[in-house]
Amino acid sequence: MNTERSAHASSGSAGSSKTSKKSLRDLLYVVFGHKRKVLIFMVLLFGSVVFTLLLRSPVYRSEAKLLVRLGRESVTLDPTATIGQVAHVNRTYDWEINSELEILKNREIAEQVVDEMGPNLFRRGVLRTVSDAGEDAIAARGLNGPLHVVRDIFSAAADAPERLTILLGLAQPLSEKEKAIRRVMQNLKVGTLQNTSVITLSYKGRDPYLAKAVLEKFIQEYLEKHISVYSTDNSQQFFERQASQLRAKLTGAEKELQEIKDTTGISSLEEQRSIMVNTIGGLERSIAETEAQLAAANAKVAGIQQILASVPETVVVEEVTGFSDYGADLMRDQLYRLRLAEKDLAAKYNPGTRQLEAVREQVNMGSALLEQEQSKPDRTEVKKGVNNTYQQMRVILLTEQSDAVALQSKLEKMQIQVAEATARLRTLNEVENKTSRVQREIALLVDNYGRYFEKSEEARIDNALKGEAISNIRVLQAATLPAAPDGRQEALYLALGLVIALGGGIGFAFFCEHLDHSLKTPEDVQDKLQLPTLASIPQSRLNAVRPVFKSNRWRMVTARTGQAAPVQWDIPVNVRRHYATLRDQLLLHANGSLRGHYVIGITSCSRQEGVSTVAANLASCLAEHGSGDVLLVDANAHHPSVHRIFRARLSPGLVDVLAATPDSGGNGAVVRRTTNLSVLTAGNSNGSSAKLFTAENLASFLQATKQDYHFTVVDMPALEEDSSMVRLAGSCDGVVLVVETERLRWEAVATAKQQLQRPNINILGVLLNKRRFPVPKWIYAAL
Repeated sequence: MNTERSAHASSGSAGSSKTSKKSLRDLLYVVFGHKRKVLIFMVLLFGSVVFTLLLRSPVYRSEAKLLVRLGRESVTLDPTATIGQVAHVNRTYDWEINSELEILKNREIAEQVVDEMGPNLFRRGVLRTVSDAGEDAIAARGLNGPLHVVRDIFSAAADAPERLTILLGLAQPLSEKEKAIRRVMQNLKVGTLQNTSVITLSYKGRDPYLAKAVLEKFIQEYLEKHISVYSTDNSQQFFERQASQLRAKLTGAEKELQEIKDTTGISSLEEQRSIMVNTIGGLERSIAETEAQLAAANAKVAGIQQILASVPETVVVEEVTGFSDYGADLMRDQLYRLRLAEKDLAAKYNPGTRQLEAVREQVNMGSALLEQEQSKPDRTEVKKGVNNTYQQMRVILLTEQSDAVALQSKLEKMQIQVAEATARLRTLNEVENKTSRVQREIALLVDNYGRYFEKSEEARIDNALKGEAISNIRVLQAATLPAAPDGRQEALYLALGLVIALGGGIGFAFFCEHLDHSLKTPEDVQDKLQLPTLASIPQSRLNAVRPVFKSNRWRMVTARTGQAAPVQWDIPVNVRRHYATLRDQLLLHANGSLRGHYVIGITSCSRQEGVSTVAANLASCLAEHGSGDVLLVDANAHHPSVHRIFRARLSPGLVDVLAATPDSGGNGAVVRRTTNLSVLTAGNSNGSSAKLFTAENLASFLQATKQDYHFTVVDMPALEEDSSMVRLAGSCDGVVLVVETERLRWEAVATAKQQLQRPNINILGVLLNKRRFPVPKWIYAAL
């Protein structure tokens, strides 16, 4: 065992709980761990491929080659596709080749081949050949032999899945013609040679003559299809009809142009437009000047009107002051009369009479009015005359107003003239547009007429070439008659079968690993059982893992004592280091000291997991350490093994000790095998071991052994064999659970763990026994 795997086992025995990362070693461990299953699976799968190929009918392949050269299909375009503007694209031979490949893959060609040759010729399971293959040719190829009959049966069986799906209603039945078309398309292979313009065709069939005939017919149908694809039916008649229509339209457009010129009477549109543009320009300049003069006249009129508003029409010529006031004199006279009347009435009437009061009121009012009139200044007489300045400004205003009216009339007239000139210019433009439109139409009709006439000629040439079956496809190699079956497919199928077998084998290994619930590594123990792994003992031969009897001759047992003299025992080299690791782990549980007295129980879930061998090697390892005496007790009364390992007598043993004096430590039955190692065999049970193995007897016995031995190793039976051994395990200071790798499901081991934990038994850990390292040393070391 190499260093890497030993280190891995040591780290597992130390109870490391680190989760191992998936690596290439882990993947190889899975594959090599199931190598027998993988090999059987691969052999069966690859063998089925080989067997299928042996039963498969031989395939004959007819081949042909076509040359795609520069011809009328590649240097010219379809006349109907080049009527309008053509975008010139740099086409390469790849475009041409790909187009031809798509034509060759057309289902219509395969259908025409089947129609020409008949669908019965392509039926599977029955030999169908053409007239070129006579009876002699059929006999020469062995087509009537027993192997051919078997192959026919195998070919017919290949249709069984299809018949089953039709029978179950999962698919619709196909007609014989449809099946034949699909077989033709399936058996035909089309390809190209790199960096060439050569197309390769091949057709495979059970009969070489049939393969050749089908390929020849296919090429014939393809050539006809190629010509029909690149030709356009009735193109010549179409172009001639279009050219005739364009000629009629051209004549009508020319007549319309002449009528426009005659109606308008315009000889030269350019000269007429130039005159009208100049006229409009002159008028617009005059209008601008007149508008400026009119604005100036209006401004002058407004100014004069503003001045006249502040100038009076008349002025004072003469002013005379000091005139008498006739009104005041008259009022003074009337007031005097009223006062006289007042005195006269006052003399006649008493005070307060109505007539007297009325006169007095009139006197008061007249006095007030007279005083108001007398308070006015002296009166003045004014004489006025006409203002000469006002009259002069008035004359100027009238003159400017008349000028403004004249300018306004002139401006309106010129605007009318501009509108008339603009209308005339618009008319010229309309005439020009009509003329230009008709001229463009004439030019377009002339161009189209020329092109349609040219395409009509090309279509005529194309029809002539089609009639002569002229094409750019040439048969470079006609369909060959295969002389021997094609072995390329068999090699391909074998390689594919080998790849599938390898991949399937690896996948099958991982599938088996997924279904396998056994314990293989310390990581599995830690993950599934939550127990440390004390050590991992590699798988080896039976006599290579037991203690080796190192003596030149066997010391015979004396007749008086029945015991052999002490001899030297040794641990096998290939497991010595692993048992040393187990010993060190157990010493840590024994308070870390070699001076303690400790009872260790060794048990397992089921029989034949190597419990006795582990117990014997552990006891030998502890004795070899030299720290004290070691006692190995065989507590498996039903299937004892220690007496065979150490070549001792079976009885007296543990059963006899428990039957006599359990607290004696078994001194009378113990056999000393080496200086520090003693062995207590199982003894003859005679069906009474269950009654003797009580908790009190076992506890008394094991307590007694601690007085004479530093370590007591108890070889216990499997838990599934004797459930009473749980009582014995409870009497031990610690129990080691031996698990054979890749044997039991981890669920069963977990159940055994629960049985031991119920009475609070101290489970020291798990010992992985017979651990396999399937990856070869040289591969494991190279990773």
